[in-house]
Amino acid sequence: MSLTPEDRSRLQTAQKALLHAHKAILEEERRRYELAHGRVQSAMAFLQLLLNDPWFAWIRPMSGLAAQMDEALFAKPGEFTIPVATLLEESRFLLTPREDGDELPRRYFEMIQGSPAVATAHAEALKLWPVS
Repeated sequence: MSLTPEDRSRLQTAQKALLHAHKAILEEERRRYELAHGRVQSAMAFLQLLLNDPWFAWIRPMSGLAAQMDEALFAKPGEFTIPVATLLEESRFLLTPREDGDELPRRYFEMIQGSPAVATAHAEALKLWPVS
């Protein structure tokens, strides 16, 4: 299944919005981690924390979705990928902070309330969101 030009454009735009918010969340969560545990020594050490440390587990669904979007965008015709509509729906869900939601939406809500950088990135990500 290959992407239509419209689906490709919508998926790229949604991925850009997701990654914009994701970057701000990672920067803020790294800052918080370093306040609690000391400086992370390198980019590779930080990557290992992102992949393995429970501190960052709540962010992993967002990271995984960005990777799935890449797979869909770079899939060859005929390769199975998750349908664009599913990826867009999941992205919209993950970019919807909720005070009473599961861990990711709740922590995202709290981070927006406590970090001007994340609040700004969230607002900018919503502006990027593809029109249905």
